[in-house]
Amino acid sequence: MIRIGMMKTGLHGYLFGGCLSPYDRYEFLRGGGQLNILESDFDPVIPFPDTKVVKVWDPEPERAEQFARAFSCEVASDPEDASEDVDAVFLAETSGTGEDHPELAAVPIRKGVPTFVDKPLADSVEHARAILEMAEARGVPVMSSSLLRYAKANERLRELNLGEVRLASVTAGGGVGKVVRGIHACSALMGFWGPGVEAVRTLPLGGAGEVVFLRYKDGRAGLLKFLRGVRAEFQVTVYTSKGIFSEGTPMPEYRYGAVRVARRFVEMVKTGEPPIPYGEMLEEIAVLEAAKMSLDEGREVEVSELTGG
Repeated sequence: MIRIGMMKTGLHGYLFGGCLSPYDRYEFLRGGGQLNILESDFDPVIPFPDTKVVKVWDPEPERAEQFARAFSCEVASDPEDASEDVDAVFLAETSGTGEDHPELAAVPIRKGVPTFVDKPLADSVEHARAILEMAEARGVPVMSSSLLRYAKANERLRELNLGEVRLASVTAGGGVGKVVRGIHACSALMGFWGPGVEAVRTLPLGGAGEVVFLRYKDGRAGLLKFLRGVRAEFQVTVYTSKGIFSEGTPMPEYRYGAVRVARRFVEMVKTGEPPIPYGEMLEEIAVLEAAKMSLDEGREVEVSELTGG
């Protein structure tokens, strides 16, 4: 049995906790968990049989206590305690900033404990690099991902005879300054056709949002469209030599991606191998930071300005 320490609760703590551990449905709902997503019909039965959340820590003690009632686990006194006597740590996030991730993720990494850092990995390239360099130096596997990377939409598109893809576009609710939406869209795009972004240019759409143009090193082109006032669902559209193809990720399908994120996290704990290259995780943060810089400065921003490579 893989013993997991949960850091922070919120929607994602409950969503991923429900993939990894049995739960009491009443207490799950009392804590704000989304059973309408977790118990949808898009995937086999969860939780996994070989994992269990055994500890939880949250900066708000009452939230940790509620989570502990839902998952029948111990309340940890602090992040250090949450990282002791466990096989892995899952750092959940719902605020979308990631500003406290370097401090919190460093605790289990220092102890040699495999760690999941919810998206975004960090609030800047500098902080994301610090997490990854610490993990590499200590030989501790780390994973960070949006569930959109593993969305059913990407699988459906890859099953089609697309021909040569000229352009790929992801549409998301929110604005470019909202990292929580940005990382979802960026992960969806990278999940479809990988990394390699060379430069970024952001154009405002008045009050409607922003469009981020991505120029790839190999000549590919991508678009991230952030639309304000739009429900938090996502659409991937590819423009190819054989036509235009589009697949969406409505809210009921979030579970599909969440289960796959959780599975890859568990595989990482078992094998010691991160499922996503560290350079790719860093590139996601660099693209978003470059998009914000481009919007503020009104110019194209080379990703290398932020990554130094």
